[in-house]
Amino acid sequence: MSKRIIILNHGLHIAGVSRALVNFANALVDHGYDVTVKIEINDFTLLHELDSRVKISLFLKEPHLFGIRIKGFLRYYNYWLNRVYRLAPEKQYRRIVKGEYDIEIAFNRGAAARIIAGSTNFSSKKLAWVHSDYMKNDNPLAGFKSLTEAQMAYQKFNTIICVSRQAQTSFLEKFGGGTI
Repeated sequence: MSKRIIILNHGLHIAGVSRALVNFANALVDHGYDVTVKIEINDFTLLHELDSRVKISLFLKEPHLFGIRIKGFLRYYNYWLNRVYRLAPEKQYRRIVKGEYDIEIAFNRGAAARIIAGSTNFSSKKLAWVHSDYMKNDNPLAGFKSLTEAQMAYQKFNTIICVSRQAQTSFLEKFGGGTI
């Protein structure tokens, strides 16, 4: 039985982080992993580049009534997503992740990191990716209510993967230690 991996990210729009996610997820399924990607925003621009074996969905299910998509979906979706973000991380995790995974990955900062930090699956390995310089980032606390909450959340990860030395240095400066 292959290991089950879930990856949370902001979207699949044309950007460096999303392209890295597509390449990473494709490589994982090529190596026999069962991969699920959940994205926050309704932007599937790079979906055609994602291997068809990768399962993908939005953080929340698209609303339907009697099998018909509800008009004004994005407004409705954003309303419910904002309500979910007000919940404690553990409740966000239960509402969004749904299922048992061996590895849980926050592929970007913000909501993805807060949700995975709230994991109630104590046997899973938790990884966070750091793609940017948090000291130069205009909103390094995005998704978190405070610096203290962010620091406590990042301590819950088994591994924090930084894409560069500068990203690592600024992350440590902003949030403190961990397994990097």
